[in-house]
Amino acid sequence: MKPCHVKELLAASVDAEVAAEILRHLFHCVLTTDKSILLDLVPQGRHRVRVRKDAQRWFYFCPHNPTGHYSLDLTSPPDRAILEHLLVLSFIQKCITETRKRPDTS
Repeated sequence: MKPCHVKELLAASVDAEVAAEILRHLFHCVLTTDKSILLDLVPQGRHRVRVRKDAQRWFYFCPHNPTGHYSLDLTSPPDRAILEHLLVLSFIQKCITETRKRPDTS
């Protein structure tokens, strides 16, 4: 999904609350290197604050080097996307380890 698609959906939304929910659920699906531009699409106010709060962990998540401790709220769509990434990466790492006949160090 491209930012222009999200922009069209938000433009067609009835009010700021619906726009915020759309963005919360689609934020992690947008293919762009600068996702901060999406945050400007939600009108000012409490809805924008909520979207920013939900998207915060997604900004700091690095799928190329996902080391660290994660405290995720699974009611948040971006946090669920992070969990999905971590599960896939863990599975891939397990397969590589088994193929190379190395011990599981997880």
